[in-house]
Amino acid sequence: MRILLVVLASFLHIVVAAQTITGKVLDVSNGAPLSGVAVYISNSSRSTTTDSKGAFVIEGFNSSYDLVFSMVGYKILSVSSDKIGKNYLEIKLQPKENALDPVIVQGYEKDGWNKWGRLFMECFIGTLPYSNQCFIKNKDVIKFRYSKKKNQLEAIALEPLIIVNDYLGYKIRYDLELFHNDLNTHYIFYAGYPVFSNISNGAHYLKVRSKRREEAYTGSLLHFMRALHKDELEKEGFQVRNLKRVPNLEKFRADSIYKANTYISLQADGTKIIGDKMSQIFPRDTVNYYKALRRQPDILDILDMKLLTAKDLMVSHDSIGNTYLIKDYLYITYPSKLELPEYYTGKIGINGDSCITAVISVLTDDKRFQVFYNGQYSPPTDVLAEQYWSWSEKMSSMLPFDYKRKE
Repeated sequence: MRILLVVLASFLHIVVAAQTITGKVLDVSNGAPLSGVAVYISNSSRSTTTDSKGAFVIEGFNSSYDLVFSMVGYKILSVSSDKIGKNYLEIKLQPKENALDPVIVQGYEKDGWNKWGRLFMECFIGTLPYSNQCFIKNKDVIKFRYSKKKNQLEAIALEPLIIVNDYLGYKIRYDLELFHNDLNTHYIFYAGYPVFSNISNGAHYLKVRSKRREEAYTGSLLHFMRALHKDELEKEGFQVRNLKRVPNLEKFRADSIYKANTYISLQADGTKIIGDKMSQIFPRDTVNYYKALRRQPDILDILDMKLLTAKDLMVSHDSIGNTYLIKDYLYITYPSKLELPEYYTGKIGINGDSCITAVISVLTDDKRFQVFYNGQYSPPTDVLAEQYWSWSEKMSSMLPFDYKRKE
């Protein structure tokens, strides 16, 4: 089975103390104040808009974050928390180039949504049992580019996406910066800036959505990262082991033996028949052994059965963030919760009653990443999730970093 890989990103950087942030937003070309600019902390429920004078006030986090400025017709601007400081911010937005310029439009797929919309929704919104209750209100702003040569798909959003998640009770504004799907490797990467707001505050709805959010949180990547930061992996129910992946040298040996004993026979009608002399050289048991080897994967997973703690992985820490080292891969299980049966759709011959099982790795050269108290991790583009989390961690199950259990 080919493993689906996915990287989710929310663009976050270095740690600073929480603070009240004030400032104003101007047009870079003429210095005029811009009203109605969305100002928000990415992947949170903290947002505001600028007033008629372009002014704003917003409360920061006691962790790393990005402060995002977004307005239709202007380029998105993100300011990392380590660059904010205590001074009054003066933000200047640059107008976008005309996205509907005829030259640019020619690069988009004609009838792109009809061709690629379903695939985009499956990759971005997800195929969880409640994903059909999460929809994009303005899907017409999404355009597609497809490279036949590379077999790769790119999605571009001309405006912020407005996503309504009726199941979890969120309305999400999502400034999509990048969506890339390599249809050869099934590697999916999308990155952007989401901000959350509650759909309703009715008493009954609050009770229902609280239960649903708790269910989505339990056993999720966000749950794991918070447990890792608090050094409570065992208490929170996670089991973590080291995983190594090594070349299957015995399979390669079998392949080379078969290749050395393969011949091509040319028939009278010009037909070529590929055969081998294995049964003439080796006993039947040996031939069957080599055949079985050739059906094995090229890479073997070697799992260390020793359970790891957060301290086994941590290399440094401060009052807010901890730094961890993953040399190879982490094999993570959550025994108290089964994987959803929808995960096994189309997966032939795979056991469908497994507990949540995922693999994560870090793509940075030093194999290190940082985790903060609220579950944020950095750099988000270099933490790779495989197996169950590659399927379940989508927009329809996404919770903000300021989500609190038992709301």
